[in-house]
Amino acid sequence: MRRYLLPLWLSVSALVIAACQPVLDPNCKPTEAEKKAWAGAQRAKSADAYRKFLSAYPDSCYAAMATNALRKPVAPVTARRLNDGGGFAPGGADPY
Repeated sequence: MRRYLLPLWLSVSALVIAACQPVLDPNCKPTEAEKKAWAGAQRAKSADAYRKFLSAYPDSCYAAMATNALRKPVAPVTARRLNDGGGFAPGGADPY
């Protein structure tokens, strides 16, 4: 019986998480400029891009999704050595 509980728990958890995600209101009609700005923010996937979108379109159809994106944790910046050996820089693994 125990082996059946984990898949059930995962299924229920996925439904709860999906229910908490904001969705686009079907009655909302975004402008072409708004759609383009939202697509750019999604491509950038950065907090700055979502903030910029929200400052330009605070009452947007996508405002709830942009706000939700800002609440998600971001990956920490890692350090890597510079090729000249002069120190460390953000961005990834040690190139040596």
